[in-house]
Amino acid sequence: MALKQISSNKCFGGLQKVFEHDSVELNCKMKFAIYLPPKAETGKCPALYWLSGLTCTEQNFISKSGYHQAASEHGLVVIAPDTSPRGYNIKGEDESWDFGTGAGFYVDATEHPWKTNYRMYSYVTEELPQLINANFPVDPQRMPIFGHSMGGHGALICALKNPGKYKSVSAFAPICNPVLCPWGKKAFNGYLGADQSKWKAYDATHLVKSFPGSQLDILIDQGKGHAGVSASMMKKRTSHKKHRSSVGPSKPVSQPRRNIVGCRIQHGWKEGSGPVTQWKGTVLDQVPVNPSLYLIKYDGFDCVYGLELNKDERVSALEVLPDRVATSRISDAHLADTMIGKAVEHMFETEDGSKDEWRGMVLARAPIMNTWFYITYEKDPVLYMYQLLDDYKEGDLRIMPDSNDSPPAEREPGEVVDSLVGKQVEYAKEDGSKRTGMVIHQVEAKPSVYFIKFDDDFHIYVYDLVKTS
Repeated sequence: MALKQISSNKCFGGLQKVFEHDSVELNCKMKFAIYLPPKAETGKCPALYWLSGLTCTEQNFISKSGYHQAASEHGLVVIAPDTSPRGYNIKGEDESWDFGTGAGFYVDATEHPWKTNYRMYSYVTEELPQLINANFPVDPQRMPIFGHSMGGHGALICALKNPGKYKSVSAFAPICNPVLCPWGKKAFNGYLGADQSKWKAYDATHLVKSFPGSQLDILIDQGKGHAGVSASMMKKRTSHKKHRSSVGPSKPVSQPRRNIVGCRIQHGWKEGSGPVTQWKGTVLDQVPVNPSLYLIKYDGFDCVYGLELNKDERVSALEVLPDRVATSRISDAHLADTMIGKAVEHMFETEDGSKDEWRGMVLARAPIMNTWFYITYEKDPVLYMYQLLDDYKEGDLRIMPDSNDSPPAEREPGEVVDSLVGKQVEYAKEDGSKRTGMVIHQVEAKPSVYFIKFDDDFHIYVYDLVKTS
């Protein structure tokens, strides 16, 4: 198979190259990066395969990770393929960042129109290794695989589905249980169809239970410095909240020149002496009573967060992304209108497969992301958002009969007035300490219910401010 060299650069005594070739599995031209250490000039070296995460290309790992010195010293050939086929202009391919282009999920698609080209599993496990073995000085018997996020998922399933093929597998912050997380559900439904029994063939949590091999060296590195990160990306209240202080220095930055509501953004975040972490999300709203405060839905998290994006010194390199926020039509407008303002029982699947029931109230349709709903819970009165129509149709959401006896959220003492929006509030905690904040929104469907943003927290709290006696 012919290889076309795209680039070649000297690096730590070796060569970092990028090649292009015609892929049989993917029916398109594909690029891959390969680092050849100095030892490759005199003999065969281990071939270490890296799989990148969502939105990445073959350039991501070679330009950002700084791995070259270690690969040179240890004599490792490192191969980094692209994350999806490209250039086919399939309808829907470029509408979102987590499906289609840059989001192949390392599966062999079975659904039209994806099945012809989206065969990243076979490409990574069969076609690419055959190509590398035939053209470069590598030892096929010493072939580990590793990856990050979606790529961590890919590395795990490739190793688990092919006992003996890989010497080891390492995964950094991997999507270990994609059948239970929003990214995985979206991708698997699109690529593999609605039959969820077929999804398990590409889910590491299920594959490891039936792994036929006698031994496999696995390293999974799940950092905890990234505030709010969950080792399980399933729907689980406590794992999706960011437990970090909101008190921090501010910077005298003028208001943005453009309206960023509805935009996709990314920025760095550095708290104290910790590392800079990267965040992506969608700006849902700008708070009228405090225009510097934005409501944001960050990717992979269920809570809505409030941040003064242009004032907080911990926010760095704020960038408006070219991604479009995909618009979708509500599948059942009548049901959507019916559930707003209603008490509900919401079921979540736990790690052991059992169901956990959360009582709450549907507050409103979320802005910008029009198939999502704002919701809060008795156990945890902060603002969440979910695609509740899907949960209702799957039997995981039940609308409760109207009742005045069951409050939808934790009640706080106060007097119901026409509007408390813009008022400063003080809340005495059980330990005697106090926290202050501002009422930022009144829920139209339940006028006694308000959103409160406390000064020391990024969460938006939801309280039913009724008079108690």
